[in-house]
This record gives sequence, C-alpha cells and structure tokens, in this order.
Amino acid sequence: MQIIETRHSPAHKGLLKLARASGIAIAKALQHMLWRIDAHWTLGAFLLVCTNLREVLRRVEEKYPAELQARKMDAWLPALDWVLAPEQKHPLIVSVGRQVELDFDKDEHHPILGVGAERYALYTALCNSHPRPELSVAYQSLQGYLLIAHVEAMGRFTTYKQYRNYDGQSGMLVGKADPLLAMRAVRYLSKADPVPEFLLESLSLEGTAGEFVEALSRARPTSDTNANRLYAVERFIIKAFGLKKQSSGGGGNRLSRPE
Repeated sequence: MQIIETRHSPAHKGLLKLARASGIAIAKALQHMLWRIDAHWTLGAFLLVCTNLREVLRRVEEKYPAELQARKMDAWLPALDWVLAPEQKHPLIVSVGRQVELDFDKDEHHPILGVGAERYALYTALCNSHPRPELSVAYQSLQGYLLIAHVEAMGRFTTYKQYRNYDGQSGMLVGKADPLLAMRAVRYLSKADPVPEFLLESLSLEGTAGEFVEALSRARPTSDTNANRLYAVERFIIKAFGLKKQSSGGGGNRLSRPE
C-alpha cells in the first residue's frame, strides 16, 4: 500500500484545519494525539478509533489519572468529544473524507487490514473492542496499558517532526519498541470465542506497567501460541518504558527503569 508523509496527507490537513477553526487547544491536542498513536495517513475508520480511544482513556482516567496528565493525554478527551459530537460528523466527512466512517463490515472484516495494519499497529488495534459487555472493561484496560506504552515509546524514540515526514512501509518503532506482535495479540483477545475470552479473563489488569508485566510473566497460558502472544505484550511494554529486570530479595525479579 502506498504511504505518504503525514504532512502531505489531505486527511490530516483537513482535520487540523477544521480543528483550528474550533480553537487552538483542540487542534494542538489532536496534533499530539495523532503523533503519539501514529495515526494512519488516510484516517480511515477514524470515528471508530476515536470512539474506542475515548472509552480506553476514560478507563485509564478512572484509576490512573496521573498517567494521562504526565503525558498530556488528558487534553485528548475534550478533543475526542469534539470529534465525536453529532454535529461534527458531516463537517469531518467533507473536510477529511468518507473513509473516516469505515467500520467492520457484515463479515467482520477489519477496516484497516490490507491497507496498513502492519505499519499502523496501534491504530489498527484501536479499531477493536470486545463484543461482550461483561468483558469490555477488561479489554479496555488491556488496551490502556498498550496505549500508554505506545505513547511513551513514541515520545522516547520519535519526534513530531519525524512523524510528519515519515513515509516508511514499516512502523516508526521497528528496531526500538516494535508494537506489531503485541497489537496483534490484543486484537486476538477481542474475539468472542472461549479461548481468547478465557485468556483475557485470566489477566491481572491492575497496577503500574511494571506490575502488569510481572503479572504477565507469571501467567500460565494453555498453549504455546497464547504464551507467545502474552510474551509479545510483555516485551513491547518493557521496551517502550525502558524497563529492566532486577533480582529481588525473594529470588524473583522485579521491574524498574534503568538509572
């Protein structure tokens, strides 16, 4: 699939022009959000992504508001409210394009698969939500850990200027904290199927990123394939935050940031 630089994207230009007309705060928050989630240059399925992203942010805000404030992500919520306001839909379609309305089709085909899913791994994973209400909170919590890790990694390893000028076929974090396998695992866990549902329910979705990773390392999946999925999530978060394992007094390991 052809990928062009974000700064030349008609969709991004149209969105930010529309946002600036509503106020500089909305435009700045959207600029920051588009960079840190590494948004697709076409903004395909943008309304779906924003809907799920808002729910994930609300979930994080309930328990860990400092995580959002420390990364200036608390400003994203008013921007997402603006994007998702009913009166904003028609202007968005006119300014950005009809692709913002893309969604899963009747056959449940993912709207980004085949048009940049590997390049835009987090954006693709943010299209997913869990269809069962009783598991949606757990799924959003899991997405929250991956979102914060991705935002952290984009801030550590890239700049906004690099994001605007990047037109590579591979993700910007490849070789640093590549999210692809972790995001594939998260998408798998959105399935309404006994195996991924059991795996999702078995996760301990509490505490800091380091505590979450330690819980993942203690998990005992029922298959090597699922073990590899959890390992991919674990490795991405470790690399995103620059965590390292240290020996604890009890002979185990704990995670901390390197000095």
